[in-house]
Amino acid sequence: MQIILATYGYPPYYWGGSESYVHWLARFLQKSGHQVLVIAGVTEAQLKETSLFFEDEHLQAGTYTFEGIPVVACSNHPTTAEIYSRYHPAWQQSWSNLLAACWKGQQEAAQLLHLHAVSPLINASLTEGARKVFPGLRVLYSYHVPESCPKGTLLYFGRSMCSRKPDPALCTACTLQDRYRVPSGLAGWLGELLVNVPVPESAPTPLKLGKYIRQNIASYRHFIGQVDHWFAFSHQIEGTLKQLGVASESISTIRHGIDEAYFQGDSAPVRREQPQDFVFVGRFKRVKGLLTLLRAWLQAAPDERRRLCLIGGDSNPDPEIAALLARAGSRSDIELAGILPAEQVRQRLASAHCIVIPSEWVEIGPLTLHEAIACGANVITSDIGGCAELAEFYGEACQTFRMGDANDLWQKISNFSYRPVSRKVRSQSEHNALILNKYEQLFASGSASVESLQQ
Repeated sequence: MQIILATYGYPPYYWGGSESYVHWLARFLQKSGHQVLVIAGVTEAQLKETSLFFEDEHLQAGTYTFEGIPVVACSNHPTTAEIYSRYHPAWQQSWSNLLAACWKGQQEAAQLLHLHAVSPLINASLTEGARKVFPGLRVLYSYHVPESCPKGTLLYFGRSMCSRKPDPALCTACTLQDRYRVPSGLAGWLGELLVNVPVPESAPTPLKLGKYIRQNIASYRHFIGQVDHWFAFSHQIEGTLKQLGVASESISTIRHGIDEAYFQGDSAPVRREQPQDFVFVGRFKRVKGLLTLLRAWLQAAPDERRRLCLIGGDSNPDPEIAALLARAGSRSDIELAGILPAEQVRQRLASAHCIVIPSEWVEIGPLTLHEAIACGANVITSDIGGCAELAEFYGEACQTFRMGDANDLWQKISNFSYRPVSRKVRSQSEHNALILNKYEQLFASGSASVESLQQ
């Protein structure tokens, strides 16, 4: 099969969770005998490092190869309104022209387009443009991050996982409360006002928020109509998709797999009794819960019975987090390890007693939690989204705390006692084999016809 994978970014420029996932999938598909092309976003500076082959008023694109995977690197210049709406009919023709240029001279059309993002670049304009070039194309979507939520967290007024249908006034109020710290009652009144009262284009962005969020919701509903099949990584997200109107038979829930390197050697070494090693791995962002973790840990004096290792970083840290990291740097019980290569992260997890995942947004199914269990580590995680679901799924070595509650988190840390881990974790190859099986089923149910691309 000829398969297109579209994502936010791609190595070597981006190494986030979804980027790593797509790279693993691309390599698996290629080794399985399929033709794979990745479409990914880049900055203008990164685009200059590629072989530029396409440019019009909406899109610019170049090519490069990473570890044998061909990549079409794309850049565009959306307006503020287009960043929210993530759609413009004029972009369809740009995508059609770009894909026709990519396939010029080839005899086999692309059969599957697997989207791993919904963004101002990767959206329904791409699917519509691709179907002009490849009639019969099947479109799939993997729900990696909560893009169906206009503010991108799937939290209801910062308190719990949202189970409401997207509504312009409600979502505007929720965004005002989250982004501008507007009290909930006032945010509700402003949400209704901003959605229903015309606002001039010259008004500042906060006053145009109601219009932008209305466009965002409408564009995602349009996007839903473009997708033939959906992949979810947790049952909670399966429920979210059903709430959006996606039919049950159009959803496959397949939990993540992890890199085979995690199954090499002794995945559950004997851990010393003390000091207990706690590890955090992730971006140093509020949504990752690092602020809550630092507040929890720093409320007590250093204790030789436990240590904390922080793996990750942020080029533009939140001032509050930066201030607490400065305090943490002077502590004998806290190590600021920075951003480490994947193998070193694996080694740290393999010797840790406990991984702390204090996320304050709806994680879809955090890979770190699977990786921790594979390494024999215990887990303390926040009680929402995929974090809570996986904690229940793995059970014996996991416990949750109230999201954002530093005191509750510290209680779990200070009372922690290591428990041996026996649960098996799915490998990335096993996961990808399930994805490929679904590809083959979808392809068999509606093969893409071949269109001449010499026009």
